[in-house]
Amino acid sequence: MVSESGVIHFDVNDDNDPEMKLTHQGLGIGTIPSSNLSVAGNAIITNSLSVGGQGSSSNLWLQGVMSLGHLTVSSNTTIGLYHSMVLADTTASNITLEMASPALSKNRKITIKKVSTQNKLSLTSLSGIDLKNTVVIGSGESGCLSLMSDGLQWWIMSSTENTAMSQGNLILWSELESNSTTSFTDNGPYGYVGTGHDLNDSQLSQNGIFNKCVNFYGTKGYVSFGNPSALQSMKQVTCSVWVNNTVFNGSWDGIINYSDNDDFNRDVIFRFILTSGNPPRYKWTIGDNNQVTYGISSDNTAIANEWVHLAGTYDGSSLKFYINGVSQTDTSSPYVEMHTSSAANQMFVIGNKAMNAGSNNGGWYKFDGHIDSVRIYNKALDASQVNELYQLKQ
Repeated sequence: MVSESGVIHFDVNDDNDPEMKLTHQGLGIGTIPSSNLSVAGNAIITNSLSVGGQGSSSNLWLQGVMSLGHLTVSSNTTIGLYHSMVLADTTASNITLEMASPALSKNRKITIKKVSTQNKLSLTSLSGIDLKNTVVIGSGESGCLSLMSDGLQWWIMSSTENTAMSQGNLILWSELESNSTTSFTDNGPYGYVGTGHDLNDSQLSQNGIFNKCVNFYGTKGYVSFGNPSALQSMKQVTCSVWVNNTVFNGSWDGIINYSDNDDFNRDVIFRFILTSGNPPRYKWTIGDNNQVTYGISSDNTAIANEWVHLAGTYDGSSLKFYINGVSQTDTSSPYVEMHTSSAANQMFVIGNKAMNAGSNNGGWYKFDGHIDSVRIYNKALDASQVNELYQLKQ
């Protein structure tokens, strides 16, 4: 076949709108060719496709360079159907990315990279991401996620950073990383701000289980998040924290405490403490509306200078306590409804049992060691989810 014009048109429908054009530049399907092969729309390959060479053992054989279209965002964005790579720049502010509909993206793979360690990146989908509403890469991290749709929801195929699980139930999440001794970020959905008290710069530059953390000296310093409204009405709870004890003081040292600000035994909602004794045990405790507390102590005594993951749950009727993902023996009394209150004098405190009680009693009640990655959920995570939190250290 010879064309004097140098162009061959294939007009299947005989409507003067050719479906395919062959020129000296290449073959164009649904478009004028600008390369060897130009396709406007979807290309379905039944068996195999070889580009730049031949590969008999693969459906796709590529010899050369493949380019992927990418989208760079610096504000809240809905991801389109034609983006394979998204670069999220959170330098200026937090960003939320709404995933494309999984029903319209079946079998599609997308990679999302957080290119700044500042602020946080949230990925959301009404259909779900790994059975969660939202997944977060927090402040201080620059993670990368690879996701794939099965037509019903998105699944995380791989990740490179510490991401928050079950974000739909996450209330507060502080990595206790800060350049300021007086202000600490909450990476959770509400963005509460923690206030540091009596801390110095040297206490902030400590190596944590993930990045940096706070070293509480036992006689100096604590962090308070006030009385967060989202914590006041919880009927269930999971508290997760990493600790590394330096010294055992032989007192009741507060790790996490949510109770009355002036009396650590009044209006207790939940807390993690080190019991008295040398060496002491870790204890997970909740309180009821009658000022009665119920708790589970660790099976073994605490070990100094070793990172330990503590997770305590309450499902509305019973407590569970996990150390490094292992459930501890329950020897406590039957449980009642967890105490709830919006009293102004209640405080959520890290590194102390009660702010004023600790201040009035010198080193008593203040934790001596490192604390990292505090997370509070408004549901009782199951054993597998708690283990997932523990495995994040990997």
